[in-house]
Amino acid sequence: MQTDYKVDSIYVDEETGEVFAKCYDNVYGEKFEKYLGNPNDYQSSMTASMMLEDSNFSMKDELRNEIISTFGLE
Repeated sequence: MQTDYKVDSIYVDEETGEVFAKCYDNVYGEKFEKYLGNPNDYQSSMTASMMLEDSNFSMKDELRNEIISTFGLE
């Protein structure tokens, strides 16, 4: 089964310290960024956790582990 979105990478905005996920929409064939937030913020950690649990988002295990580590979701 193909998922709706593929997460290609994450990056940290150097000015704000906020994390974004670079994604690809498999349905519409478009790239987009998903805001995850500041790794030190509880709400942002919950946003990242929900994305990891959302079956509409697929990603490689290495990227999943990077998100877990970045947001302290161990």
